[in-house]
Amino acid sequence: YRHRVESEKLAQNETSDDRHAERDAQLRTGALRHGERQRAEQGSQQLQGEVMELSLEASLQARFPHDRIEPVAKGTVGADIVQHVLTGSGTSCGTILWEIKRTRNWSQGWLAKLRDDQRAAAATVSVIVSDALPPNVSGFGLVEGVWVAHARLAEPLAIVLRQSLIDIQATRTAQDGQATKTD
Repeated sequence: YRHRVESEKLAQNETSDDRHAERDAQLRTGALRHGERQRAEQGSQQLQGEVMELSLEASLQARFPHDRIEPVAKGTVGADIVQHVLTGSGTSCGTILWEIKRTRNWSQGWLAKLRDDQRAAAATVSVIVSDALPPNVSGFGLVEGVWVAHARLAEPLAIVLRQSLIDIQATRTAQDGQATKTD
């Protein structure tokens, strides 16, 4: 009898140990699954960002066929898209640098980085397109020298910025013509 009771206790302890080990394995697996889920969500968010970038690039090319739209290669330092604004006759009017962010939260650090990229690229204007905007921006606005716009307003902002660059170039050309006449 005593031997049977000890055997049952030993079996219960082994079963308990097995249950603990199983639970630990499930927790580890759950943690891995959670980590995998986070990586998948991050990958999905990156993919959505790339789709947003390709969509804007296609939209800019369709809307402004005279402009030179250049995607910046992945892993290359700089913004996502460079738009060289050209008139119908091919006159260069300036460059718009586009940074696309597909994220839930705004980061103030993006502004300084894009200003640095703008200087390095000698771009005239820089724009961050994001679903997440700074607290003081509704739709679009100029923040610390960088245009910030919600994705749905990127194309209308492109129209305005591009036309401004063309108008400024036309004014310069007219002034240069006046200066030449007075010489």
